[in-house]
Amino acid sequence: MTKRIKATINPKVLTWARESAGFDLAAAAAKVDVDEKKLAAWEAGDDQPSIPQLRKLAEAYKRPLAVLYLPEPPTTAFQAMHDFRRLPELGLRRFSPELTLEIRLAQQRRELAIELFQDANEWPAAFALQTALRTDPENAALTIREALGVDYKL
Repeated sequence: MTKRIKATINPKVLTWARESAGFDLAAAAAKVDVDEKKLAAWEAGDDQPSIPQLRKLAEAYKRPLAVLYLPEPPTTAFQAMHDFRRLPELGLRRFSPELTLEIRLAQQRRELAIELFQDANEWPAAFALQTALRTDPENAALTIREALGVDYKL
């Protein structure tokens, strides 16, 4: 039996990748088909994944494989959007890994669009719509759809 080559990685990067992707330990272990204790050992630095296992982790976390080889976790913090659709006493809620990925992709696209506008020395039109809590939600939604040119039939 051939011995698998272990990936020499910083366990803090592995933990950062999992958490920034929105996975808890159990869900991540299930996603890559490894025992939860084994994944915890990788993240604690007590063991290291093989290169094929690291590829599976990169795929599950939707990160390039090279990111998992960084010497330290990235310092630019990934900040998910604030969810204002909750009561204050409920505290923060975790987003699903799928929603976390979509938020991350939307933020990347936003940054790219800003960069393109700066390069072209142009700026998008201002979005000046406003509403208030007393506004009927149906009317507010209709106003926003009209401003954005969204045709929506119930």
